[in-house]
Amino acid sequence: MNAARGLAACVLAVALACPALPPEPDLPDLRRGRASAEAGDVAAAERDLVPLARLGYLDAQLALAALYARSQERPTLEKALHWYRIAARRDPAATVPLSRVLLKLDDPSTFAEAEKFLRAADRKGDPRALAALLEFYTDHPERDPRGTVGALVARAEKQRGPEVESALIRWYRRHTGDARIAAALAARCARALARVPECYADLARHHRARGERAALARLTADGVRAHRRGALPAPALERMAWSLVQESVPGEPLPELAFPLLRRVMDASPTALVRVARLQVEYPHLDPDGNPERLLRTALAQGSPEAALALGRLYLNGTRVPADPQRAERYLRQAAAAEPAAHYFLGRIYQRGHLGEADPERAAAHLLAAARGGYARADYALARLFSDDRGVRPNRVYAWAFASLAAGSGLAEGPALAAQLRASMTPGERRDAEALRGREQARRAAAGAHPAPQQAALSAEHRR
Repeated sequence: MNAARGLAACVLAVALACPALPPEPDLPDLRRGRASAEAGDVAAAERDLVPLARLGYLDAQLALAALYARSQERPTLEKALHWYRIAARRDPAATVPLSRVLLKLDDPSTFAEAEKFLRAADRKGDPRALAALLEFYTDHPERDPRGTVGALVARAEKQRGPEVESALIRWYRRHTGDARIAAALAARCARALARVPECYADLARHHRARGERAALARLTADGVRAHRRGALPAPALERMAWSLVQESVPGEPLPELAFPLLRRVMDASPTALVRVARLQVEYPHLDPDGNPERLLRTALAQGSPEAALALGRLYLNGTRVPADPQRAERYLRQAAAAEPAAHYFLGRIYQRGHLGEADPERAAAHLLAAARGGYARADYALARLFSDDRGVRPNRVYAWAFASLAAGSGLAEGPALAAQLRASMTPGERRDAEALRGREQARRAAAGAHPAPQQAALSAEHRR
């Protein structure tokens, strides 16, 4: 007993005499860093992964590079390139994600390096490289002057991997003007529906173009079930719904099928709110008590330029709200930087004198901005403006060029007006008009942004 007491006293004395040991430092942890990266917590992931990557841990380098590669910002993508390049020295498979980052920079100076890496990986049978090459040539056909993409497509059609399948479907989408490819897209999407949510929209467009209402009813019902169980994300369901009424899709619009789908996801994005409001306006029987103005204001508060455009049209036309051209102009100006159609409706306001005196010169500037932004109806409006002698000096060269551009965009009224104008033109005017159309097409193909109205002014000699 006395010995025990003596031992305890000794231990206590030693403990009191020794200073407390510092806590063990929080060491970097690869598993924790990966978990943080997957959760999108960049700061936490960096705390664990950066020290390990610097010490040469390959898995940490790859995880850190993959985290940075998710970004859209160039400085962060440069960090991804840094770590992928280091990792690729020991793991050649890292050249494929490295190449994807090089392509993501969307800088032609990096394309050749990415292609070299991808072709080398493709020769070794890496399906990720085949998918990346197919995606690249889908977006940049000018980089494939020898037409090698055809062989890539043929090989992709024989594979079943998810990356290759997604790339192949994406290529099909860009070439649906070919009936054979359109049919191949529908067949592939029917098999991949559970794996590729975007295929719902592809199949909706396919069935609508063919007038297959029963198939569309089955597809939309399946889409609702998939959305309920979490297999179909809200954006994919929204795109399927909109393809049922979108003007650019062939076939009869089907608002009765689209509206309930959009209502299901209208809280998921401002775009869905805008589309519900648009259907309330265009098909009032779908929701007689609906309040499109309220929905559009909610979407506008969330930063949607499409909502500003829709509000401008609402007040311009006086649809379910009192007509108010001043408000319409204000909202359309707010939308014009992002929505070329807003320039078109501003042009109509000034052309028709909704704010007082008509201002055809200002109208023409906005219409041209809309046309150069891809809004085909603006080309037709410009053709009418230069052929009708309503405020600008008539000019058959200008009128035919814009009518021809409208016809080339698929606008139904364009061919008739272009033919009518051409019949009254001299051979010299026809040459000048075709040259003007060519210059305008080249300008539009090269433009990366919509010109501001003041930059889209017409030549002084054609004003009145």
